[in-house]
Parts: sequence; C-alpha cells; structure tokens
Amino acid sequence: MERFRQIVQADPSAQYRMITWLGILLENYRTLLMARERSQNLSGVAKSLRIFDDRVLKEYLTAAGKLGRAGVTERLARLTDLDRRIKTGLAEAAEGIERYIATLHA
Repeated sequence: MERFRQIVQADPSAQYRMITWLGILLENYRTLLMARERSQNLSGVAKSLRIFDDRVLKEYLTAAGKLGRAGVTERLARLTDLDRRIKTGLAEAAEGIERYIATLHA
C-alpha cells in the first residue's frame, strides 16, 4: 500500500493507470492458471506474458493459485465495477484503488 501512495504522490495521474495495471496482473494470473490446468509449458506461456524470471513466475503462480480461477474472475469483476464507479464519479480514485488493493489477496 505504501508503494501505491508513493507512486501517486510522485505522479497523481498514476492512480488512473493503476486500474489498467491491476487488470493486466489479474489477466496474467488467469492465463497462467488456465495454462497449468491444460498442462501447457508454463515457461513458454510466461515468456509470452513477458515474465522472464523464474522467481517471478513462481510468485505469480503462488498468488494465482491462492486465488483460483473463480477468485481471479471475481476480482476482475470488482475491478471493472470500481473503474465504472470512478469514471462516473461515484467513487474517488485513490481511495477506491487503495481499498481494492487491500482486499486483492484477502
């Protein structure tokens, strides 16, 4: 959370890009979970996702595995709803994203 606050403090417009970055992260989780279910070569899939470090791949797989496909799908739906609320003025961006990040891996 502290890292998010530092990024936003350095560049206030970063809070709007954060939705995109979180969406990419969750889509990468989903892609890796589907590849593992299909017994595909995870290293090849990781490279297509531009994940080149085996340690990072392991961290992605651990986090994705904890969420599971249903969890990733649910979090993507919540992120989409947050994005809609921010764009329609029903939520404040920084506060909504902070709250979302706090519950991302809960």
